[in-house]
Amino acid sequence: MSAVRARWLAAAVVVLLVAGALVWSTVGGERRQSASTSTAGQAAELQQGGTVTFAGGGDPTGFNINTSKDNGTDVQNAIANVYPSVFRTHPDLSVRLDSELMDGAELTAERPQTVTYRIRGDAVWSDGTPISAADFVYFWEQQNGTIEDNDVASTAGYQDIGGVTGSADGKTVTVRFDRPFADWQALFSNLLPSHYVRQQPGGWNTGLDRRAAPSGSPGTTGKRA
Repeated sequence: MSAVRARWLAAAVVVLLVAGALVWSTVGGERRQSASTSTAGQAAELQQGGTVTFAGGGDPTGFNINTSKDNGTDVQNAIANVYPSVFRTHPDLSVRLDSELMDGAELTAERPQTVTYRIRGDAVWSDGTPISAADFVYFWEQQNGTIEDNDVASTAGYQDIGGVTGSADGKTVTVRFDRPFADWQALFSNLLPSHYVRQQPGGWNTGLDRRAAPSGSPGTTGKRA
């Protein structure tokens, strides 16, 4: 084969490769555009309300994730979006205030360590009862280790608190620690409606064995801004 013919064949191969790459790029771009358009169309069709059904690994043992007997993945999957939490961990592992529940939660003093929680004025349980300081007080009392035979998953943090007090309107909560607790943002997660749990036979330990308490998550009452 002459040198001229070899150079011609090499040039032809390069042209074919470039053309193939351009065609693949165009087809891939069209597919991505089509997928993007389809996803956008699906998102536009989403509406508030309705029922969401998802598969679980097993039946919940009960619905108080804060007890040792119910502190498992199956229960957490069922109630994660039912009970409110002051802070929530997001997929990027960042910890953020739940603005649907709270107006703020700040460390306001170091000696003694004091945290001030400001509950949204329109935050209510799904039965219409306002979410208030009474729920924070009850939550602490049940988990600080002072009630004999109370079933709790952990007293960590709650046993370090010396007092929980509420404002006159119940929407500001002041938590004073007897001992510093660095991970205070983990506290008051999966909060429960104190007025409801107190009325259930079995109360804290077994009162939620058969059904969950009223919800306090976004969109459950229609009364949130």
